[in-house]
Amino acid sequence: MLLPVEDSNGCEADTSAVLVQPTGFIVSLPPQITLNLGENYILNPILNIDTSMVRSFTWTDPSNLNCSDCYRPTLTAAIDELVKLVVIDANGCVDSTFIQINVIREYNVFFPSASPMVMESMTFFYPQSFLNNIVGNVKSPPRHF
Repeated sequence: MLLPVEDSNGCEADTSAVLVQPTGFIVSLPPQITLNLGENYILNPILNIDTSMVRSFTWTDPSNLNCSDCYRPTLTAAIDELVKLVVIDANGCVDSTFIQINVIREYNVFFPSASPMVMESMTFFYPQSFLNNIVGNVKSPPRHF
């Protein structure tokens, strides 16, 4: 491309310049994932550029993420939601992607009805679960039979 240049004295000259279009980049995530309630999952976006070429990561909705501006946040599954990632590279180019989070809310809770040992410390019955977050804090004291 030929560019005319004029200085403060009115002298003109032509110069040429080559403008190079920045290489575009792409960011992607799986379209959706299904997690159990309370399960942790590391969101791992795929980029076609090195992360050193990224100016910023912005995740929305960050309420269930351990950070809103890092490369690989940890999501704690609480609700079904659509999470968006916006990435800006060093050249100011922007790309974005989405991931649908589906949460399974099956509560595998059972109530024992007997104890194999009859000891004073072993006769408390309370709800049990295979997921630690379901029965982690029992508000009422267990009943003694």
